[in-house]
Amino acid sequence: MIRTTILPAPAKWSTSGPADRMNPTELAANQFRMTQTRDKLARERIQDAPNAMAVKARQSGITEK
Repeated sequence: MIRTTILPAPAKWSTSGPADRMNPTELAANQFRMTQTRDKLARERIQDAPNAMAVKARQSGITEK
């Protein structure tokens, strides 16, 4: 099982950015995408970082340069 840990933001980061103003629908959509990616990583037994990042990018719709 892949576990994720949420770390607190460093003090130098601003906490008043756009992410702090997401509405519940945006937060739910982000949680859904994270859940789908985590499940895919577990299902395909991907454990190394480069492959995990590639899966995350594909799941998120991010294109690599």
